[in-house]
Amino acid sequence: TLAIAHVKYEETISRLSYEDSMTKLPNRRYFFDQMTEAQYETARYNIPFTLIFLDMNGLKQINDYYGHAAGDEALQTIAELLKSSVRKTDIAARLGGDEFGVIVKHADLAEGRQKITELRDRFAQILLPSYNVFFSLAVGGANYPAEASTTEGLLKLADDRMYDHKRKIKAAAGNPPLILDA
Repeated sequence: TLAIAHVKYEETISRLSYEDSMTKLPNRRYFFDQMTEAQYETARYNIPFTLIFLDMNGLKQINDYYGHAAGDEALQTIAELLKSSVRKTDIAARLGGDEFGVIVKHADLAEGRQKITELRDRFAQILLPSYNVFFSLAVGGANYPAEASTTEGLLKLADDRMYDHKRKIKAAAGNPPLILDA
């Protein structure tokens, strides 16, 4: 009936407002809303969390060499790996382009660092089987409130650490950090 169709339409609109259509992960807006909620939880209940940024190395090269279908597949592969790498209570999202984020809830400094190490290991070398190409992700993060007590400080520290990791990957692998035709 018309009422059922309207309810389904409203549900679709609601989902689209917080979901990335490419990866089916939450989007940037939802991610930052959840980060604000996590900060409120920290202030009220003294429960820390860790913010992690991930940045794909080589998306432009994959798109240029293999086409956008390969780039899309790489982004979807990252999304699936991220979903299987975090707890159900954590938030993994696509922030835009080749950038992703994770909010590790109820994670003190040591737990946050452990998750960053796990993600760095998991995303050090990813095979895109359809195209026989490897790529990686740079990963960096920071704990709230142990390492940063403001939103701006937390975002900057996590971002700086992610870019430090990206520079290390490039220095170790050469530029670009992509192995074509593996």
